[in-house]
Amino acid sequence: MRIDRIERSDDGTINYAGLLLVINLLEKAGLDRVAERHSSGSFAKISNFEILAAYCCLLAQGKSDYEQVRIFKGDKNYLKLTGLKSVPSAETLRQRLDAIGRDSSFVEDIKKCVFTFLNAVDGEPGSERVGDEEYVRLDIDTVPYDNSETKKEGIGKINGSSRAGYNPIFAHLGVNGWMINAALRPGNYHSHNPENVDFIRESVGYAIELAGSREVMVVLDAGFDSQEMLELLEESSVKCVVKHNVRRTNPIEWAKIAKEHGRLIKKEGYTEKYRGSFLHSSGRRLVFEVVLQYADRRGQLFIVPKVTIFSVWTNIEAPEEEILKAYKRRGTSEQYHSEVKTEIGIERFPSGKFLTNHLILILAMLVYNVLRFIGNDLANRRLFGLRKATRRRLRTVIQGLMYMAGRIVAHSRQVVLKLKAHKDWYYAFCRLYSLCCA
Repeated sequence: MRIDRIERSDDGTINYAGLLLVINLLEKAGLDRVAERHSSGSFAKISNFEILAAYCCLLAQGKSDYEQVRIFKGDKNYLKLTGLKSVPSAETLRQRLDAIGRDSSFVEDIKKCVFTFLNAVDGEPGSERVGDEEYVRLDIDTVPYDNSETKKEGIGKINGSSRAGYNPIFAHLGVNGWMINAALRPGNYHSHNPENVDFIRESVGYAIELAGSREVMVVLDAGFDSQEMLELLEESSVKCVVKHNVRRTNPIEWAKIAKEHGRLIKKEGYTEKYRGSFLHSSGRRLVFEVVLQYADRRGQLFIVPKVTIFSVWTNIEAPEEEILKAYKRRGTSEQYHSEVKTEIGIERFPSGKFLTNHLILILAMLVYNVLRFIGNDLANRRLFGLRKATRRRLRTVIQGLMYMAGRIVAHSRQVVLKLKAHKDWYYAFCRLYSLCCA
């Protein structure tokens, strides 16, 4: 959409001015070109890009139901703002997304738009220091999506629980939180499923390409702890920090290991904490932190000490404390999962078809990166009083920018967008729009 000028105003007739940024960033990602390339010509009225853009605009507002597209039907301001020629009905949106989801090459090309977008906006992943070296971290994890009481294709019992749903897998790169890969999986798929192994191999390749000359550090939880996975990471020539699965280990043996290979770092009452590392029989370094508790909080002594184990596999030569801290920082990636799940709002997928829901997950990945770019820019500019903030949650971006009120005015052969917003949000919007048009 061509907007010649942006001004502040005291009134607004629309509450979705931020979609102007979304549409421009989707075009930067090349989604319009991909959609045109896969156009079959059988749908003359509404193009593929209009279908995808309309649904991405819903996701950018935290909506995922097809029916919610009806609020834009007959809204000329929406068409003026986004530059789209028409708005699909809920029925057309469902049918066309089903058709696109069945076209695997189309879906793969949409996924590639993420990398086009990151290159276009100079999406620096950001690195973190572990020991004396800087690494670009790659967090990979599965996330349960509860779709109970539905008959959707592909749902299954999630991790042996009574809940039914999906178990998608995500890959986030760098401290800036870019999502570089995502795939929908049935709920009964374990982390070691062969498709997930292929997913990790693919994600590592993407990460190496985006990291440039810096080394990649892959961080995985205990669900991925296996000989096959560790060998895969070693063959990929990346550094790794993988949580050790201690379910089948003997706690008493670990108490002996802690005293033999670790050092006492804290003693308080009947509790001792040891930290250290040793070379496992497999030839890999195992870093650990073991807590031995000899009595309960009332002072009642245990016959056998209670042993709490926290250990990780790694091929990084750095102090044990640094290695364990690097793993604990993966908690930030859990927040990224939460943002996709609840703030973009795709936990309960709208379609009953597995391939369509996979397409929706890929579109959500693209929208997530668009909103993450906006949020990172807001954080880097240190606006709105939070001087120490390093990132903005997607909810802040959606509520502050996507739902910004405004009015579109055509005057003197110019199109003017008048925003009803606080001056800080107004200046942030103007800056982001200039970045979109650069």
